[in-house]
Amino acid sequence: MAPPVRPPAPPAPRRIGANWIYIPRLGLSQPVGWYGDCLGRSAVPRWGTWRWSCAGANNTYIMAHNPGTFTPILGLRAGDVVQYGDPSGRVHTYHVSYTTIVSNTQIWPLGATGVSSLTLQTCWTWDGSRDFIVRAVEG
Repeated sequence: MAPPVRPPAPPAPRRIGANWIYIPRLGLSQPVGWYGDCLGRSAVPRWGTWRWSCAGANNTYIMAHNPGTFTPILGLRAGDVVQYGDPSGRVHTYHVSYTTIVSNTQIWPLGATGVSSLTLQTCWTWDGSRDFIVRAVEG
C-alpha cells in the first residue's frame, strides 16, 4: 500500500513587503492600510485590510470585513502561521494561539500584550455587534 500523499503547500507570495499580511494555509495575501481613528467613530472601509494604529504595546491589530477580505480567517485554528510585513518591511512570523468571539463593546483585544502579538478582527454577525478575534504570538 502506498503511503498517503500530503497536499502541496500553498505557494508563497512573490514578496511580503512593508504593510502586508500573508496567511499561507488560507492563501490570503493582502496589503494592509492604516486606520487611525482611535475613537472608532469612522467606519472601517468596506474593502481592504487595515491596521489600527491605536492598539496597545506589543499588539499589532489588523481588521477587515466579513463578508469580504477577512472571511477566510474564520477558518484559522491554533498553530496556523500568519506573516506580517511591518512598515519598515521586516517580516514577522506569528502562530495562532486561539480564536474567540466578543461583543463589539469589549475592548480587551485592543490592549497591550506581554509578548509580541498579532490580533486579527472581523465581523461575526451581520450587524457588527459581535466580532471574531484571532490572537497569534510571534515566534
